Amino acid sequence: MRWLPFLGLVALPAVRGVAPTDFLQDTDAAQSGYLPNHNISPAIASTFVLNWKITFNTNEAFYAKPLVWTPPGASSEQVIVVSNQNIIRILDGLTGTVINQRILDPPFQAADSSCGDIQFTIGITGATGSGTLNGQYKFYAIQLPSLNDVFPAVIIDGHFADNDHTRYFVGGTVLNRPGLAMVGNTVIGGFGGHCDNFNYTGMIVAMSKTKGVGVTSIMAMEANPGAPQPQQLDYTKQGGGKAGIWQSGFGIAADTANNRVFFVTGYVIWRNEILVLLTTCSNGAGGAGDNGKGTPASGKVPISTLQQATVDMGVSAAGVFSQRDYFEPFEYASLDGGDIDFGSSGAALLAPLFSGGGVNRVLVAGGKSGKIYFMDADNLGGFAMGSGGSDAVLQTITSSNKLLSGVASYPAEGGYVYYCPTPQGGAGALLTAYKFNGGGGKPQFTLAGKSAIQFAGVGAPTVTSLNGQAGTGIVWLADVNNGLVAYNAIPNGNVLSPISMGSTGRLQKYQRPSFGNARVYTTETNQIMGIGPSTTPAITCTPSPVGFGTVVAGATKNINVKCTAGAKALTLNGCSTNLDVFQCSGVPATVAAGGSFTMVVTLNLTSAAIELTRQNHNIDVKPGAIAGSLALNAPSGNIPLASLSLTGTIDFGGLTIGSSSTATLVVNNDGAGTLTFTGFAYRSAYTGPYTNVTTSGKPVVVGGAFTATGFPTNGATIVAAGSTTITLTFTPTTTGSSTSILTFWSNGGWQEVMLVGTASACTTSCSHGSTTSSSTGPSTISATTTTSSSTLVTVTSSSSTSTATGYAYMGCFSDLSTGHALPLLLANNSITPQVCGSLVSSLASKPTPTIYPFYYVEYHRECYAGSSFAFGTSAVTSLYGQHACTDVCSGSVGATSTGTAMCGGAKQFNLYATKSSVPFAVATTASV
Repeated sequence: MRWLPFLGLVALPAVRGVAPTDFLQDTDAAQSGYLPNHNISPAIASTFVLNWKITFNTNEAFYAKPLVWTPPGASSEQVIVVSNQNIIRILDGLTGTVINQRILDPPFQAADSSCGDIQFTIGITGATGSGTLNGQYKFYAIQLPSLNDVFPAVIIDGHFADNDHTRYFVGGTVLNRPGLAMVGNTVIGGFGGHCDNFNYTGMIVAMSKTKGVGVTSIMAMEANPGAPQPQQLDYTKQGGGKAGIWQSGFGIAADTANNRVFFVTGYVIWRNEILVLLTTCSNGAGGAGDNGKGTPASGKVPISTLQQATVDMGVSAAGVFSQRDYFEPFEYASLDGGDIDFGSSGAALLAPLFSGGGVNRVLVAGGKSGKIYFMDADNLGGFAMGSGGSDAVLQTITSSNKLLSGVASYPAEGGYVYYCPTPQGGAGALLTAYKFNGGGGKPQFTLAGKSAIQFAGVGAPTVTSLNGQAGTGIVWLADVNNGLVAYNAIPNGNVLSPISMGSTGRLQKYQRPSFGNARVYTTETNQIMGIGPSTTPAITCTPSPVGFGTVVAGATKNINVKCTAGAKALTLNGCSTNLDVFQCSGVPATVAAGGSFTMVVTLNLTSAAIELTRQNHNIDVKPGAIAGSLALNAPSGNIPLASLSLTGTIDFGGLTIGSSSTATLVVNNDGAGTLTFTGFAYRSAYTGPYTNVTTSGKPVVVGGAFTATGFPTNGATIVAAGSTTITLTFTPTTTGSSTSILTFWSNGGWQEVMLVGTASACTTSCSHGSTTSSSTGPSTISATTTTSSSTLVTVTSSSSTSTATGYAYMGCFSDLSTGHALPLLLANNSITPQVCGSLVSSLASKPTPTIYPFYYVEYHRECYAGSSFAFGTSAVTSLYGQHACTDVCSGSVGATSTGTAMCGGAKQFNLYATKSSVPFAVATTASV
């Protein structure tokens, strides 16, 4: 007899399973992502097909990973699954047949959480509950195979945190998303929020496996004296501090030998009350940096506010927590704004193979910033303990994509670590491998290989091997778009090579596949799937896979696929693909036994299909290979297409009337085919209308005060690997700011570049006439029609004191805790105070002007403008000190001519106004 606890899903070892291939929790206890015990090699995996797929109730969904166990005397393994409807089922691993099931307490309605991340009802996600706010979280211990209670369910609600007795666990305001962990006799669960709604703080909860003991310890991530004050008592107000533990569903890592767990927390809420508290409290809110007023802090000294942190939490034999160590990135304050969670990834404790130089174990975690940190598990790094206030970690890997999952490892054949990020900003999100450099020094890792195709990146990889035998390592990924995929663990020439398998179609996000005896189990919405070696197939199709070869942007290609039924007649319901660029048609409703039909599979590279793929699947179709899945086979093709998605800025700086400044713009065709321009236009603001560029002019007008020479004509071409150079000139004739957003269209995609400059009235020291001043250097647009990706790279300059004409700098202020004081005008990586002011001025110069007397820049890349503030009668905090508006403007990074500009901070803004005072009450506070 075996028994299980349910918040999430993990088997308690009351009785060992019969088979060594049983899968008793979300991957291994340390969350290293390595499993050598499932009798799978690459040769075996290549025979895998979808053996069965079981569909359950309408609106039911499976977020928790399936578990696998083999009852004593059973002929085959069984699969345990739980759903958002709080239903637990035992399935036959070979057929999917339901052996037993039980309905626990009713779940609560997802609509009550005011969050759309989980649809319909919220039950076991890993979590169980029964009604938002009026509901409860319960800890179940379930016997297998009877599904009876080992002891009555333990109610967690009503318990307060060990580190702050004023902070209670309120079940309706929190969500258990990470997989559970076990240390000794204790089960540990982590809690975050419902889209960070409600008045909550992240909590980690310990429960005993002994009947009658119940909850043994709770630690709040935001506790007094540093938590937000005064403490918010209204559950609808976001005043609890947040710092949730959600980890994109990645399990909590357990170091059972040393009685500790590792987890990662998210961002904190910033309120005016927090900043006031900092002036009076030595252990203030907002993280280690504020606790020590920005000075370096050892992670070995406990703090009361653990946000944006990797945490080492000790677990005593009695199940009581103790804070042992933490790491918090030096830029945590910037991460707190803009939803850039460090806590979007869990922590993975690697095997002892990854050691050296006095480091016994390595811990790895990443986040939405694109950084992945390799830490000494016994000395995580604290806050700003590195040279010059940097991070005291072993290594940091930085990518242009965010991490919404976690890493996996392969502690064999030299050692490798794998991760798959989530696409953002047009950058390719590829399954990536780093190799361990085991040379006796401290652990370091170098890039070893990547996959050829992109993934959605909302699921962590897992590595298996055939009992540790060399050459049998496999990296698995349960991808939202591509389904279950497998790769050979050792890169071949810097490329991860795929293992061809039968297609599963789309899968549920935030999950890892589960493994049994040479079998894999996974989920999609209300379906459970069993994947294993092929038996007699119900239908076979050729060719498989479908290879499209090279297809040029804008074109389509069709391939006929012949399918033949097996020994039984089939009833079919059409066909479907996982990406909009792949299409299929011609599937009959029925096929006789042994009968055949031919369907058409299409690779569609028209702009409409590419845009649908981006919108519906978060996949930017880029040059190189892309793969999709079909109900009957797995088509693949080479997509040699440009990806022109970045926006840059050419900043001409501040001039006087009568002078001019020039800059060079280089347009490259990085591809192997001819690029053809199809149109050009400019506008003075992102919300304004386009004006077509008339290329017959000498020079060509590309904006109100901007002209160009060497500008291509409509229909002009650039040969493969060629380029064309355009000279841009800014010649202001009126004072104030000028902006032009210049857009290029081509058969290789479209791209835009922002031109900005300001002008003041001439004085007696001015030099008039044809004198020109060179701008900061050449800028480039790269475009392609065939085989390589392209980017827009520009040199951007800005000044922290340059503003639109008639506007004065008013200071640094604290924004609303929810929402913003003025409407958003523009957010991109070009923003500086000057660019924001230029956009505001351009709107005022329209034939039908829009006048904004106030504008501000916030969170390094956001521009807001308006005529009235949303503060009401509340006093607005005016900030000064070393933490007041310290974000460097995204548009100022790399500036060489005018210095570095500042663009507010997390919930902080730099305000500019045409008036001598602001129309709101001000309360001055030092942000120190």
